[in-house]
Formats: sequence, C-alpha cells, structure tokens
Amino acid sequence: MIAGMPIHCNSAAEPKWTARFSVRLMLGVVLLNLLVILLAGLSIRQNYQTHQEAAEITTQNLTRLLENDLVGIVHTDNVIIASVLDEYLRQRAAGKIDARVLNGYIERARQRAPGMDALRVTDASGLLVYGSGVDPAARISLADRPHFIRLRDDPQAGLVFSKPQISRVNNKWVIVLARRIDQADGSFGGMVFAAISLEHLSGIFSAIDVGKRGVVALRDAELAMVVRYPQSASPALATGSRTAAPELRRRVAGGETAGTYLTVQLADQIERTVSFRKIADYPFYVVVGLARDEYQAGSYRDAVKLAALVLFFAVVTLLAAWAINLAWTRQQRLRLSLQESQSRLTELFENMGSGVVVYRPAADGKGLIIDAFNRAAEHIEQVRREDVVGKDVLEAFPAVADFGLLDVLRRVAQSGTAERFPVSFYHDSRVAGWRDNYVYRLPGGEVVAIYDDVTERKQMEEALRQSEAYNKLLFADSRVPMVVIDTATGRYVDCNQAAVEVYGLPGKEAVLGLTPADVSAATQYDGSDSGEAVRSKLEQAMTHGSAVFEWSHRRPSGELWDARVHLMRIRMGTHVFLLFNLQDITAEKQAGDELRSKTEALQRSNADLERFAYSVSHDMRQPLRAISGHLQLLQLSLDGKLDDDERANLEFALDGSRRMDSMIVSLLDYSRVGRKTESKKWMASKESLDEALEFLEPAILQAGAEVAVSGEWPRVFASRDELTRLFQNLVGNALHYHEPGQVPRVEVVSEATAHNWRVSVRDHGIGINPQHIDRLFQFFSRLQARSRFEGTGMGLALCRRIVEHHHGRIWAESAGEGQGSAFIFELPLNQESSNDSA
Repeated sequence: MIAGMPIHCNSAAEPKWTARFSVRLMLGVVLLNLLVILLAGLSIRQNYQTHQEAAEITTQNLTRLLENDLVGIVHTDNVIIASVLDEYLRQRAAGKIDARVLNGYIERARQRAPGMDALRVTDASGLLVYGSGVDPAARISLADRPHFIRLRDDPQAGLVFSKPQISRVNNKWVIVLARRIDQADGSFGGMVFAAISLEHLSGIFSAIDVGKRGVVALRDAELAMVVRYPQSASPALATGSRTAAPELRRRVAGGETAGTYLTVQLADQIERTVSFRKIADYPFYVVVGLARDEYQAGSYRDAVKLAALVLFFAVVTLLAAWAINLAWTRQQRLRLSLQESQSRLTELFENMGSGVVVYRPAADGKGLIIDAFNRAAEHIEQVRREDVVGKDVLEAFPAVADFGLLDVLRRVAQSGTAERFPVSFYHDSRVAGWRDNYVYRLPGGEVVAIYDDVTERKQMEEALRQSEAYNKLLFADSRVPMVVIDTATGRYVDCNQAAVEVYGLPGKEAVLGLTPADVSAATQYDGSDSGEAVRSKLEQAMTHGSAVFEWSHRRPSGELWDARVHLMRIRMGTHVFLLFNLQDITAEKQAGDELRSKTEALQRSNADLERFAYSVSHDMRQPLRAISGHLQLLQLSLDGKLDDDERANLEFALDGSRRMDSMIVSLLDYSRVGRKTESKKWMASKESLDEALEFLEPAILQAGAEVAVSGEWPRVFASRDELTRLFQNLVGNALHYHEPGQVPRVEVVSEATAHNWRVSVRDHGIGINPQHIDRLFQFFSRLQARSRFEGTGMGLALCRRIVEHHHGRIWAESAGEGQGSAFIFELPLNQESSNDSA
C-alpha cells in the first residue's frame, strides 16, 4: 500500500465474504488432513511389513551362515577322526601300537580343531585306551553308549553322531562323532571318536546378534534340543528336551529342510519370527528366532513419530487456517510495519560506519544538491549536516573539483554506471589522507556516494612495503646461502651473495637463469639419480609447502659438495616461488662415510670370529668323540681286571671327555645365535614360553614343580627358536637349582610398556651371593660345585647372547643364598626397524 492512499471497503459485504471464505478454508483443511492420515496409515503398514520381511531375511541368512559353520566343524572333525584312524591302523599293521606316539599324534590332531573337546580311541570292549586325558588304568567303558553299540553292530554305519551326553572323562556336555575300527578279519575292533563341546557351540551361537529376546538353537533329527543360546531355566528348553514348536514339527514332518514362520514359544510366550534349516546331510537342524517386539520396535517408533507428525500437521494447518482467516487484521499492522521499516532504514542510514551522501540533480540540471548526509559523513568531513544539506556540492566542498570527484558524480548521474574512485586529499601541500568512494545512481535519479576513510589502511600498506624492503635486505646480507626458483620456468630468479660463493660462480648474474639440473652432480652420494631426487622434492614442496633433503652438487671446477636443503613454498601476488636455504655438509658426510666404513669392518670382523668359533668347536668334537669311544672300549675290555683306583681314574677320564663335549656343544649353540637360528618376525610372545614349558614338561612332572604364568604377553619382533631357548634355559635353571627334597616353585611374570617388554623368572631355590652375580653371565662360569649341580656354565652366557641379539638386556637379582633368585630381561617392542643381522 502506498503511504497516504486511503483504503475503501464495503463493511456490509465483508462479513458474508469472510464467512464463505472461512467455511471453504476449514473444509479444505479437513480434507487435506484426512488425506494425510490415510497416507500415514499406508506408510505405517508398509513400514511394518518391511521390518517383518527384513526379520525373515535376517533369520534365513543366519541359518545359512550357521549351517556353513557347523558343516565346516563336522567336516574338519570327520577328517581328523579319519586321520587318527589311519594312524592307528598304520601302527597296528606295523605290529605294535606305540601309545606315546599315538597319543602325541592324537593331541596334535585335536589342537587343529578349536571346538573339539576330546579325541579318543576305544578297544572292542568299549574301554578308553588312547587319546585326550585318557588313563588306561581308569578303565572307563563306553560299551553302553548308543553310538558305540551302533558301530559295533553295523559295519556300514560310517560316521555316527551321538545324542547330547555328559563325558565320563571330564563331565562336560558333548556330542560325539565316531567311526568304527575294523580288525584285519573285518570284525569290530573299537571306535575312534571326537567330542564336540556344547559350550563351544553355545559360544559360536553367542556371536550371532539376535537381540535380547532372540534365540539360536540346534536340534537333532527328532527335534530334541541339543544346545540353545541364550540358555533357559525352563525344563522345556533344556538339552535333550523334545519340546518343539508345533509348526516346526509339522514342517519337518512334511519333508521341508528349510522354512520361516511366525510363532509364539510355549515355554516363554514370546512371539518370534523363526527360520530353520537342516544341516547338509547331517541329522541336525539349526533354528534362529527374532523377537517380534524387538525387530518391530523401529516400526513402532516410526509409527509414533508419524502419528505425532500427523497431529502436528493438523494443528499447524488449523492454526494456519485461523491465521489466514484473521489476515484482514494484519493489513492495518502492515501499514504500521511499513512505517517502522522506513524508520529502521533511516536508523541504518544514520548508523552506517561508512559515510553516505545523497545528491539530487539541481532544478536547472547543471549542479548537484546535497540531499542527505549521515553521521559517519559528518565525522569524516568534520562538518555539521545542517551546514551542507540543501547546498550545491561545489558550494559545500569546493575541493571536489580539484580531486576529480565532481567529474565522477556527474558521469554517474548521466550514464547510470556505478564507479569506484579512490582519491587522496591534501592539506598544506602535503598528503593528509585517503578516501575510497563508491558512487551509483538510484532509480529516481539521485546519486549516492558511499566512502570510507582508508588512511590507516594506506599507512599499513606503506609499512608493509617498508617491511618487505627490510626482509629483502636480510635476504641479500644473510650468510646463509639462499636461492629463489620460479615454479613456472624452473629457473633461479634470485639469490644472495652467500649462494654465489657456495656455488663457486663469478657473480649473481651467473646464477640467475640456471636450473637445479645445471648445478647437480650426476648422482647423489647414495648412488641415486640426483636430478630425479631434486624433482621429487620440488614436487613435495609444491604439494606440502616445504621439504628437507640432502642434495649433491658440482662446482664449475668439478669439485663435488653436499648440501642439506630446506625448501619452502612462497607466494608473491599470483606467482608461486620456491625458496632454498643451503647448508654445506660435505665434511659431515665424509665423517659419516668413515664411521660407516669402520662399522662395516667391525661387523665383518665379528662375523669372522663367529665362523671361527663355530669351526673350531665343530672340529674339536671329532677327536673328543674318538677319545671317549676308545676309553669306553678300554673300559669294556678291562672290565674286572682293574682295581678301584684304576677304575676311578678311567671314570674321571670318561667324565672329563663327556663334560668337554658338552662345553663344546654349548659353545656351538652360542656361536649359532643370530646366524643359524630362525629369522626374526612378529609373533605372539607367549607361544615361545608355551613351547619351552612343553619341552620341560618331563622335568616339571618329575620334580612335582609349580610353574605360575601371569601378566600381559605382547606381540614381539623376535626369533622364535631363540626366544624359546631363552625361556627353556631360565625356567630350566629355576627347576634345577633347589635344595634336595624342596618342591620347585617358579613364577614367570610378563609386563609391557609403550616401548619395552619385561619378563621376570623368579624361583625359591638356593639363591645367589650378591657379590657373585656379575660372574653369572660369563663363559663357563659356575657358582656351585659340579658334584652338587651338573652343568657347563654356558646356559646364562647363551641367554645373554640371545637377549643382546634382540637389542635387550638381562640381569639377575637375589637377596642371598637360600633366599631364591630372579632373572629378568627386557626387549624393545619396536625392533623391526633394527638391523636384524646384528
């Protein structure tokens, strides 16, 4: 509405028009809301069906996944059973069953199947004779087990599965896979069987996410429960229970091997979507169920949200209708709003930070009259608006003609094309300040000039120019060689005097225009292509902003020199340059080369010494074996002819040759460390300890020792057999050095920090005099009499050698004799970057 124009209306016709509009508006709103409610209902139903279909697909996929897992377990166990059966028949065909060899074979085979609880063999009478945890003296019989009876009575039974049963060896719930052993004449000779722990199957099921109220179960051919996750306290869901959903029984009875249905579990009254699948050709069914209230929770939430949105939409549309119905009242408010807007525009004009002056053409068309002048303009020009408004611009500000601003105002008034006009003004013939003007024409013909006082900015720019000149002076006078290269041309465009001197050129003009290739040596100090290396670093600096590298140069005289280069990307306007700082490191490189040469010579010398020790030790064993052999022959030939002194002297000679042979073997082992052992690689540290304890198991059992292992066992970069030998020596010493009748107790504690791995092997044995601890790790060093404890004195020296090969350290601690001792070693956890040949 234009200000000042009156509004005319028919007050009598307005109520009827308003009533008709209100009825139509409300009817349209009701129809719109009914349509939205219908669409929302369809969306809720579709969302519910989508969640239901997703649950069905999920349960079907999970049954397929579990079928694959269980088929893999059964197949693996069947192969292992067959391999044990083959080994048993092979030994029997050889004439004798070697129980130790067969049990070892069985145990190794069992370890290849993580879920296999036991792998055992019975004889024809059903007695357990070989396998995991079998004590033949216990005479445990499985003759009454149904799977044993079937194998005994049916030579063609093949692979037989048992019902869930409790193992008579360890009282665990298991299912058994068994195969028949035939005698040479075809008669029954027993069975080989593997026991799969139901706890292991439950663990597999627990990895499947079926929600809090979902279920994963395994049932046998009669649909009896084998294992269920989660377990239930209900007897109807316990292992061996034959309670199954009627729908499941109906489908299986109808010959279906897979299916999906919605049912309510009688035992817990939970409604679930259930999928079942027969496991290949085996007599088992896997069942997966998802609780409907869980997988539909999303659709319920969506339904609530959608209902809330529909309600919100209804409220909004009703409020909107009410608001539209009251629109006529807002017309009056609009008039007031327009007035307020004009007031705000006036306030904005007055409070702008830039000076604003509005000019209107004079009546004669020859001048420009100042029509408006804001407070910022008053402050910049240091005048009052009352003194200038209504006056011609030349009358108010005569200097505008001198600065050229009047011509700009006239051009914009005539052409209508906006112009920007920076101008400086003078006072007493000196530059006093700067103005930045922007002039444009309004549709009504008025000309507006918006300007700012940019004196401070101009002064800052001048200071910046002075600063750049100062930096240029620093560049020119610096004793650090500096070169600037233009990235567009790849040529040097600037350098300082220090760069001229280090390049060995006659002057700055000889440097400018060169490229990096012109001053580079043909190859780097390490043999790589110098030009390619420099190009790579230039690209790196362009990408990342900087680079640091070493660069081989050649002076015009042919002299080679090496530089450490700090390369930085800089921008000047629209141009990009690279700034080089060069540091001559020729002397430093030469010193490094000499150090590397000496290090390599030392490494060669150490290798020669190791080969010499190995050769001497190996060759010395041959004459020792000859001496020992002839002494034994002499002992046999003179048996009964020697007196006690002669016999003792002969025993001393034999014992000395044997001890010398042991010492040579120890020296051979010492020389092999790092040379004849397995190379380093990343491995689980505890695997070496377990392997060492397996080697020491006879000694542990014989002594009745207690070995406790604790702590954190990290992955380490190490030689597996060296680490195993280290643990074998340390734990073996702890078992060996104790008082007669004392039960050895050994504690192995591991701990890892961010950088180191520390292991402590502590015993409660004879202890060590602290004054003699430094002798422990020396060659052939013994602190105990040979008559009391046997040994060569090389075990701890070998331990020190192994630890040093892994860049670690080893030491011993003891409070004194009779108070036990601890042997501690530390290895770094970041050895991979170390030289493995050390």
